[in-house]
Amino acid sequence: MKSMRQSLPKQCRLQARAMMNHKVRDSMHFYYDYRLVSKLLLGYDFRKNKFESDTPPLLVIRTELLWSDWVRVNEWLSGDAPQPVTQQSVLKIHDTSLKQLVVTKTLDSHGQRKLCRALAEEYRMYSLLIQRAVNLSPSEKRETMNYAKNACPEIHWERLPGPVS
Repeated sequence: MKSMRQSLPKQCRLQARAMMNHKVRDSMHFYYDYRLVSKLLLGYDFRKNKFESDTPPLLVIRTELLWSDWVRVNEWLSGDAPQPVTQQSVLKIHDTSLKQLVVTKTLDSHGQRKLCRALAEEYRMYSLLIQRAVNLSPSEKRETMNYAKNACPEIHWERLPGPVS
């Protein structure tokens, strides 16, 4: 049986590597990842390994808890006069259940480990952002980081900031 590396076209591997290293903008999600957003919007200084002291409050909406985080951020931003947002209106816009997805296979354990290693820096920045979030409680931050830790146990989580128990 051919290994995954041998079966993937070289062009695909090169494109993936270039995207992970901010060399192409084919995918805005990969180009504007947590590292770049932290630098551009939050003034993260990679030489000093810290955020600027006058960084504004950070609100985080986690994909796995999208709706509940969205409602809480809406309440946080609108203060005493929360603006109503209905889940139905959001679902109409973002419902992808009927779309034909390009990806039809899942990664094997070897592919999962490689992907986790490739995303280690992204996870480090994710951890920093979660710890700075003003709309998450300490237990929610811990729960979120444990979720990430379970997804990629090979990452050296003890070297990342914040509580990961």
